[in-house]
Amino acid sequence: MSLPLINRAIMPDDQEQDLKTTLAELRALPRPAMDFSTPEGAILCLEDAYRRRDIEAAVACKDFQVEAVLLLAKTMGDLVDDPGIQAKTAEVLELGFRKEKTGNWPDMAGMESFFVDRRPGFQDLSIVIVTEINLLSDGSLCRTDLQVCNRGNGWKVLMPVEADSADGRIKHHHGWEGDKSLSPTSGQNREAIAKHVEKNWGTNQFILLDGDVDYVELGIHIVPATPEKQYHTLITSGMSDRAMDAPEGAEELRFAEVVISLPADWPLDAESLQTEEHGWPLQWLIELARFPHRYGTWIFQGHTIPNGEAAEPFAENTELCCMLLAAPVLCEEGGEELDLGNGNKIHFLSVIPIYREEMELKMRTGKFKDSSEDLFDKLGDQDVSELLNPNRPNVCA
Repeated sequence: MSLPLINRAIMPDDQEQDLKTTLAELRALPRPAMDFSTPEGAILCLEDAYRRRDIEAAVACKDFQVEAVLLLAKTMGDLVDDPGIQAKTAEVLELGFRKEKTGNWPDMAGMESFFVDRRPGFQDLSIVIVTEINLLSDGSLCRTDLQVCNRGNGWKVLMPVEADSADGRIKHHHGWEGDKSLSPTSGQNREAIAKHVEKNWGTNQFILLDGDVDYVELGIHIVPATPEKQYHTLITSGMSDRAMDAPEGAEELRFAEVVISLPADWPLDAESLQTEEHGWPLQWLIELARFPHRYGTWIFQGHTIPNGEAAEPFAENTELCCMLLAAPVLCEEGGEELDLGNGNKIHFLSVIPIYREEMELKMRTGKFKDSSEDLFDKLGDQDVSELLNPNRPNVCA
């Protein structure tokens, strides 16, 4: 993100911060253009529509279909993929928005807007959460966390993020940094995972990672290539030590590990893995394993995570720039799931690097799926799996 971040001590509840200093820092921030090219610009467009009391312009700044999916995922998970229910819910939300705003337009007189943070939001990250600070006409500061999405038609504003009144943390639509004060994980599933990997992927070497132990203690099972299987497989162990914050109706999907396979000639020595060219698959596997715990969210099949806001290539030796999660196919039947025997199951998610155009197709369809343009179908037609080919054909080229 190009906008510099303001120290969080300047949030409105910090009564010791000198207001003049705070305002000087806020007003020194670059002001985004008032258009739909950025999340912040979309928020400014909505606020401008409120000032002009133009309901059609305000509606054009919103995406009620995405709001409908978020609402259904939270309240009626079994109906979230029903296009008819989505459309009806979106219609109700739009009608409610029109009635609420035209009956009681927000008071925008003298208000100034500043944007101090942007972070990943819900599920596949076509949604981001923007922290806005408003200077109100009475001289007070007000903070709002807004969800903004982009389905290929510019950024659109969604509902504000819900916060827990007890501690102000974001819930359901997740953007907070996870609680690092939690006691360290114990590797309680390590033995069960090791047996499962041996059975479903093959003989392997386990490496306990050192260094960053925030949220979970991670290890990696490395299943080396064999004459029968001309690829290495890397599988995390430790991600499932903590439950992900899955939405209502998906509680059985709270535990997961991630998997990727590499060509047999991919170097796995320590020196090579320190380079960008050969180290990025392992680094991304580690990042994905910590991601849901770091951001208080969950990940599952069909979710995508781009390499930064601009979805830049992972390394100079590839144009792949985004990770897609799917069911693993390079394992024994049943290997995608481990029943722990205590009512919980660990789901093994394959990691498939994809191109920008493939990511954009997924963003356009996603839960609003057009079966004739399904990314998984296109990838399957070209036998794309968790086995990395850094220069494979782009199925959407």
